[in-house]
Amino acid sequence: MRYVVAALITVVALGIYLLSTRPSEQAAPHQTQIRFAFPGSVKAISLFSRLTRRFMELNPDIHIKLEPNVGDFRQIIKRDLVAGIAPDVFFSDDDYFTVFAADGHYLGLDGLIARDGYDTGVFYGPAAESFRWEGKTYGLPFGWGCSLLLYNRQALRDAGIEYDPTQWTWEQFRDTVRRCTGPAQVKGRTVQRYGYMRDNSAHAMCNLWQGGGRILQKAIVCPHCGRRNDVDDIVEPDQATCGGCGRLMSGGRAGWRAVCDSPKAVAGIEYMLSLLPYTPRAVASDASEMPANQELFATGRLAIIRGGPYSAQWAAEVDVDWGIGYFPAGPGGRWTRFY
Repeated sequence: MRYVVAALITVVALGIYLLSTRPSEQAAPHQTQIRFAFPGSVKAISLFSRLTRRFMELNPDIHIKLEPNVGDFRQIIKRDLVAGIAPDVFFSDDDYFTVFAADGHYLGLDGLIARDGYDTGVFYGPAAESFRWEGKTYGLPFGWGCSLLLYNRQALRDAGIEYDPTQWTWEQFRDTVRRCTGPAQVKGRTVQRYGYMRDNSAHAMCNLWQGGGRILQKAIVCPHCGRRNDVDDIVEPDQATCGGCGRLMSGGRAGWRAVCDSPKAVAGIEYMLSLLPYTPRAVASDASEMPANQELFATGRLAIIRGGPYSAQWAAEVDVDWGIGYFPAGPGGRWTRFY
């Protein structure tokens, strides 16, 4: 009987705590409401519910309204930004960040960072810089990593593929996606399977780099002899020696010119276009928690999908025997993106 009473007291106490700390649906009159949007998987909703509950306990004058979204989160956010109905806080890719920053859609964070004494030096430098525009900070990194490829092992076995996915060349990768495209048996059903889906147009630059090309070429004009010297992107004037006079170019003017029409860059884009016949035209259901590429991969209808460390959350839950591969190597080497 003592144990029953003790258990009853514990349950009642826990219930009172949960009721008193659960997030309310509406902000109280004395609270400022902040809308927070994110891709609405079950795990994400659980995670951010706990985080916002704790945040509101520490900041009782603020109410966080969670706005989980299903479907293509990137497109939803871009649509809402253009329409002027975007949430107060949301996830953003660096791909389209500068477009909306230049149009004044974002709030600068530098004043808040300085007020709170927040050390942004804890972030990896290039990641933090990706959310700066014209000297102002508009966002802070949340999850970063390099792009990799996730592949369906069974799909490759069905197609008789024996290439090493960590050593794909351009020719081997194209042959793989070609052979994986077509009718396939998935859990007793005949479905149309596709080889590969590049879900993000910004990743075309990976193929451009693999071809040996680049989009922009940085150059430093020597302050001593006036010679223009082509340099790598991250080289600054005080780190480079002039190819003409041999002197350090400290104080030299740096500039950029477009070189995306070079033969090597064009070869990379042509390779990217050669993969399009093996790309699905289907889209995800509006009721799906996944973007189109993830839904197709999870249901066995897509052999290879772009992913990365950030894919662990959703990929761990799909009923697919998958492995990790690297982007294919072209004449210019094996290139990917860190973002």
